[in-house]
Amino acid sequence: MAISGSVSKNFADEQADIDYFIITKADRLWIARTLLHIYKKNPFLKNRNEYYCMNYFVDEADLVIEEKNIYTATEIYTIIPMACNGSIKTFFEANSWSHRYFPNLSFPPIKVQKNSPWYKKVTESIFNNKIGNWLENYFFWLTTKRWKKKEVEKRLNTKGELMGLKTGKHFSKPNPIFFHNTFMSKYEKRLNELIKN
Repeated sequence: MAISGSVSKNFADEQADIDYFIITKADRLWIARTLLHIYKKNPFLKNRNEYYCMNYFVDEADLVIEEKNIYTATEIYTIIPMACNGSIKTFFEANSWSHRYFPNLSFPPIKVQKNSPWYKKVTESIFNNKIGNWLENYFFWLTTKRWKKKEVEKRLNTKGELMGLKTGKHFSKPNPIFFHNTFMSKYEKRLNELIKN
């Protein structure tokens, strides 16, 4: 698990949420994501659940980020690893393409936790079977269906922004159409202006 977004880049304001970047075991992304969203509904959070954004998920089966550009390279180099078992190191290695955008930077430091808590091991053992495989596929199908409906209805989040999620068997991420593509268009336009000048 790592922190991304405005918090990781040191420009978060009082209304900023906490964007989580999470790597899961292969073929357990959708179970993990669903469990985390159930946790967000916990009444003990006392209306603070909107501050916890399960922003970006990948699983160990496919760690390479599809969009290889300065936007995603910036995200990779600025994430703050929090709870690590070694997967994030593999993630950095799989996305070494990002180095061409920041040749003078190193990936964020990693402190690997050798021992997992007992409740993590118990929870994983519950889903490490055929039922877990079925649930993984079901949660993937259900989440994709719900988010497609939100996009069609043009629903807005608490910040007044269009809601969108791009899903795949091994990833879950904000739909690039709603922010990423706009950012890249502005960046390329600005870059072309500087080149002309």
